[in-house]
Amino acid sequence: MRQKRIKPWHPGRIPAKVADMEAREGSGVVSHAARGLFTKAALAIEARALFGAVLLAGVVSFAIFFLVGVIVRSDRWDLPNGRLLQAVLSACQLEHEQTQAVDTEHMICPTRVPARAFPQVLQDAIIASEDSRFFTHGALDPRATVRAGWQLLRGNRQGGSTITQQLARSLLLRKEDSFGRKLSEAVLAMRIYAVLSREDILARYMNVVPHARNMSGFDDPARYYFGVGVQDLNLGEAALLVGMLPEPNHRDPLKAPGKALESAVRVLKRMAAHGKITAKQATDAEAELARRLKNGTLRRGDKSYRRLEYRPYRDLALREAKANGIDLEGDYRLVLFLDPGFQRNLDAQICSITGSHQAAGFFMRPSGEVLALSGACTYTGEWNRATDITRSIGSTGKLFPLIAVKEAGISLQTRLSTQPVRRPNWPAEPSSLCLHRNTVSLDFALAQSCNRPWTEMALQLGDKVNDIVKRFGLTPPDSPAIVPIGGLHTSPMKLAQAYGALGNHGLLPQIRFLVAAIGPKGRVIGKPAKRPEPRVMSSTTAAAVLQSLRGPVKRGTARRANSPHALVYGKTGTSSYNDDALFVGLTQDFVGALWLGYDRPKPMPGVHGGGRPAKSFSNLTNFYYVRLAQQRFAEEQEADTRAWEKLHKLPLKMFAAFASLLMMSITLVAVSAPRRRPDDPGPDDSEEDSDLQEAPPPSSP
Repeated sequence: MRQKRIKPWHPGRIPAKVADMEAREGSGVVSHAARGLFTKAALAIEARALFGAVLLAGVVSFAIFFLVGVIVRSDRWDLPNGRLLQAVLSACQLEHEQTQAVDTEHMICPTRVPARAFPQVLQDAIIASEDSRFFTHGALDPRATVRAGWQLLRGNRQGGSTITQQLARSLLLRKEDSFGRKLSEAVLAMRIYAVLSREDILARYMNVVPHARNMSGFDDPARYYFGVGVQDLNLGEAALLVGMLPEPNHRDPLKAPGKALESAVRVLKRMAAHGKITAKQATDAEAELARRLKNGTLRRGDKSYRRLEYRPYRDLALREAKANGIDLEGDYRLVLFLDPGFQRNLDAQICSITGSHQAAGFFMRPSGEVLALSGACTYTGEWNRATDITRSIGSTGKLFPLIAVKEAGISLQTRLSTQPVRRPNWPAEPSSLCLHRNTVSLDFALAQSCNRPWTEMALQLGDKVNDIVKRFGLTPPDSPAIVPIGGLHTSPMKLAQAYGALGNHGLLPQIRFLVAAIGPKGRVIGKPAKRPEPRVMSSTTAAAVLQSLRGPVKRGTARRANSPHALVYGKTGTSSYNDDALFVGLTQDFVGALWLGYDRPKPMPGVHGGGRPAKSFSNLTNFYYVRLAQQRFAEEQEADTRAWEKLHKLPLKMFAAFASLLMMSITLVAVSAPRRRPDDPGPDDSEEDSDLQEAPPPSSP
């Protein structure tokens, strides 16, 4: 039978039968079968249209992903990449926004709370609510992207961003609806995914996601609303905080408890749907939240949210940006070298030692990156004691004749007199250990901060001491004799920089606050220029001087600066009449200067550099290295866990590999075996036939 050829249908062509049926339907003469045919044709048209739309969306998505991939591998864009991107993912940043001539800013720190501090219940709530396939897709989720694009074509708005994309937006982009922003977000997400594991991405997200009342992350809201740290959140509290996203101010439980509870219930239902909790757990958590919101007993702990005092650091970062010609008009982000934990502890130490005095502290890496600074308990404006005050540095000035001694090859075992250098009693000798001896070694005089032996040595060295002072960019006094006893005047920042050269291989470090400035579209506005660091001493001299400064901490005036967690090197200083008390210390990882005194100099009886300043340095050292040990322990545990998981999966992988190899071998044997037709005799059959032909026929009986 001849088959009827059906003409292909294309959009815009309506079959004649369908058109005729439409006309007849209006007259009421269309049969039931005809209506069925018309319905099928209409469904076919709609299905084809739907297929075309889906195909178009797929092609567009493929083109976008291809374009994003090309841009990710390109360096032509000004989006952060490489080491700068890694700094952005780890460093604190100040986000500044200008809306209707009103400036707002807040600090976000991606690694302030370590990953191990976030409870599993919070992680499950975030993944269930924000990105349920987070651990199965890559930086982008094609399924969610296509779904969001399709909904947008239909006039509906639906989020399709992964957690990685949200992290990129929180750290580098302004929240706006534009194709350019979405493209930049996708590029940055793929770059972030290339350098961080999923666990690290999630931890950083939980530290920086914008939350209510200008807070970031989940630790500060947990303290604000519930009075507990993020590690102590329960199921209902985690669901409430996650449910507040992405509009936390409109779902604030203290302002809109009904909306807050409704959004929390949605999160609980999603967690139950994904098998993270049971239906009973969701119901119990909902009932508990409803009761606490109704009774006003949301807060159950006493841990309070305390804002990080970042403004003094911000002022100095802005100074650095201005000095480098970086334009910061409008919206921008300042990526900083600030260590938030160190900053909080330094503020606490400064407040604890201040009392009726003023105090200041300045801490930095030996290479120049500033970790923290504080000039007062409260923010008093751009003028900062840590960087702007100029005071006598006391016996910390012994650094400069010590360098001269090392360069001249003079042994620290050289003994010098403890008698007055000039009559009647100059210089003053506050150390009784020095007064009770006729002569002491330079090493002993350094440890016990004896003035007279070092003054005599400075006179012997002469102008060489002042020449060394000039190398550090400081102004020397008229006579080198007063350099080791407080004749130099400078700030804690400059003093820390001078001592930092000992840990910087003899190079005077460049003090740096700012990593980079980022614009609202994620592009780099500018980075401070890296200037050459002047050499103020050889690396050999720097190492020798540093070892000599172990004496004051180990057995001298700076014993209170000792720490059981790290080797501390340093020197105390107390100016005339106890007007200033200082300690400058170094460890393997940082150098810091602490000052105690009055803005208008006056005596502080009983106050000296080996007291509260040295003790505060010890407290900061303990905090830093205990935290470092905890981080390393957690990293080792995580590495061990991952190694065990890999080892546990190894037999299964080996079995799968062996099975694959076996199947491949069988397939190859089957493919390589010679084939023959059914009617063609094989080699064995031919031989048998030949034998049969040659054999004589059987004889008849």
